[in-house]
Amino acid sequence: MILRQRGFTLIELLVVIAIIGILAAVVTSSVSSARNKSKDASIKLNMDVIRKQSEDWYDTRGSYFNTKHYVGNSNSSCNNAYALSNTFFGDPLVSQAITNIDNLNGASPVSCLLREKADGSSSFAVNTSLPGGGSLCVDKNLNFKSAGATDDYSGTQTVYCN
Repeated sequence: MILRQRGFTLIELLVVIAIIGILAAVVTSSVSSARNKSKDASIKLNMDVIRKQSEDWYDTRGSYFNTKHYVGNSNSSCNNAYALSNTFFGDPLVSQAITNIDNLNGASPVSCLLREKADGSSSFAVNTSLPGGGSLCVDKNLNFKSAGATDDYSGTQTVYCN
């Protein structure tokens, strides 16, 4: 009588391990994609806060600066001392939204452009990249676009989403 050992052959074990590896790779990429979509949705929500607060700020003050005064052709980053004390970027909700976006994006900080012309008119654009790909921009015209920001210094002397 020949005794046969029960068990799996090496080939069978390798096939099972390969299938488990493929399934793990698929699940990992799905989780990563879902995480990026979640970050994108949160960034869009924070950009919408910036859009709504800018509209309220402008309706109240008639400018994106604290007071309507000519400060020259000034570009302002989102979080420097001037921007936080003299522009709508210093509004607590806007400032928090920018911080939230920066935290979600990590290495891709928010880009803020702000310009006031001699006639007192002012414009702004806030731009950020999305972890899932692409970028998002909001400007003084309340455009909410998947685009970048443009500083048209020599032409209209305004900033806007393109």
